[in-house]
Amino acid sequence: MPAGNFDDTLNVGVNGNGAVIATGPLSEGVVTVHVMCAWVVQRTGVQDAVANNMGAPDGPEGLTVARDDKGKLQWNFPLSQRLGSTDFINGWGTAMAIGVFEDADNNKRSFYWAETVQLDLVAGGIPAAGGGGM
Repeated sequence: MPAGNFDDTLNVGVNGNGAVIATGPLSEGVVTVHVMCAWVVQRTGVQDAVANNMGAPDGPEGLTVARDDKGKLQWNFPLSQRLGSTDFINGWGTAMAIGVFEDADNNKRSFYWAETVQLDLVAGGIPAAGGGGM
């Protein structure tokens, strides 16, 4: 039951100073997501841009899990904890996540994944909760 993946491109709100909207598909075997923690980091010069969040679906952290229009299970997580890091820029970053997932036989498993993603800045979006930008 491999668990998840990131979409190839992730949006960063407030022109690089806001939350990274992490999104991606889940494997067909996953029926329940119990908790996830996701990070996106980007080397931007002297300092790194950082965004993260951890939570359960439909909790106050904003993680949602739903089927898309093709019936595929997708997750969406605003990574609003910026830890006072510098702004993101358009370009490549590294996304990583770990979570606890359950299959139809009630087996709970933890999986970790990491990959390179394209980060695209957008004017709107969710502001950083952890004081983005330095």
